[in-house]
Amino acid sequence: MASFIPQSSLQLILYVCAVCLLYGIVKLVKHRRFYKDLPKPPHSFLFGHLKLLGEIIPLFPPNCHPQVWYTTLAQKYKLPGIFYLDLWPLGPAQLIITDPDLADQVTVLRSYPKHIENEIYLTPLVDKRNIAASNGPTWKLLHSMLSPAFAPSNIKNLVGVMADETMMFCETLSRYAETNEVFSMEQTAAKLIFDIVGKAVFSFPLNAQTTGSACLKDLQEILKYGVLARESKIPLTKFRAESRRKAAMKRADAYIESKIRERYEYLKSENISVAKKNALSILDLILRDRLQPPSSSNNNPNSNPDPLPRPRLPRPRHHEPQNPPRRRPRHDNRHPLLR
Repeated sequence: MASFIPQSSLQLILYVCAVCLLYGIVKLVKHRRFYKDLPKPPHSFLFGHLKLLGEIIPLFPPNCHPQVWYTTLAQKYKLPGIFYLDLWPLGPAQLIITDPDLADQVTVLRSYPKHIENEIYLTPLVDKRNIAASNGPTWKLLHSMLSPAFAPSNIKNLVGVMADETMMFCETLSRYAETNEVFSMEQTAAKLIFDIVGKAVFSFPLNAQTTGSACLKDLQEILKYGVLARESKIPLTKFRAESRRKAAMKRADAYIESKIRERYEYLKSENISVAKKNALSILDLILRDRLQPPSSSNNNPNSNPDPLPRPRLPRPRHHEPQNPPRRRPRHDNRHPLLR
């Protein structure tokens, strides 16, 4: 036993390195063996699917959506509707579903909690407790607020708004074509989308395509500096990007809140009925509960001095599904790969 006792710092370092190496090898073997009998593209013992994905990504433009990579993998290797990607140690393991029936099993019949990566990715862009990354009671509350606004009948009423803004977009493209001016299609299309969303939400134009919109610039800065703060490895760069992101988010929040209050006061002062869904904006449908006549128990003028207080969202629970699991029928009709 005395021979295993380190006699110097060098020996101690060598022993520690040997133990770490042995631990890494054991973990590598155990991790790679997990995928042995699972559906997957060609798998490397040393690299998993990192090398394979590294060959696919350069085939497409930068910042391409990952769904394009996964679709290419599925088509190239004729993979089934569900397969695994082993990205260890650089990323989490991924279960890719390309079959609609399989997707229905995990999004409708049994709604599983969203991955924590959703919150990590979206928080710098839209702050915490957003509907895209929330689970459990928080998701249910946000869903109940927003779902009436996205009913098919209400979306159908927005076709005229989309057509008007798209015609303005076409006129802009025609003007660029006549002058042969070089322009950014991404920036021009962003103004179109922003105006459509703004008109659908607030019922009045935001004029990004005509006079420009400071709110659109703030949202673009939130996206730009949010990504930079998340991906940069330089502390000073991260600090500067995070400071600019917070400043832009503060300006955007103030602008949006002012529009919400402006719309609320307009509906209240004009005594506009919100009982019908026709010709209402998304914001009108969200504010419907606030515009209903108060009950007798809420007649105290001091009980709620702010007509539009911030909703108190419950604390998120990361492993709580949005919908309670349905009782499985006696006949298991799930897809064989999900049984």
